[in-house]
Amino acid sequence: MSGDLVIRAGRLLAYADADIARDQAVVVADGRIISVGAMADVRVPGNAKVIDAGDCLVMPGLINAHHHVGLTPTQLGA
Repeated sequence: MSGDLVIRAGRLLAYADADIARDQAVVVADGRIISVGAMADVRVPGNAKVIDAGDCLVMPGLINAHHHVGLTPTQLGA
């Protein structure tokens, strides 16, 4: 498949309650994540572009990251 991508992550936070895992990989094919796991265990497509994120933390994108937790209409005087 063309456009395959592997992000090699020194540290990976896969979801909110997860521990930070080391030496991980995120494999993307056709614009979708198809595999996440230890770099030694995931299948890397032969034609994949590999991005080495070094020891950077790789994590899911933050959707609607601007949010005021705890501000309810009652607290705002509505």
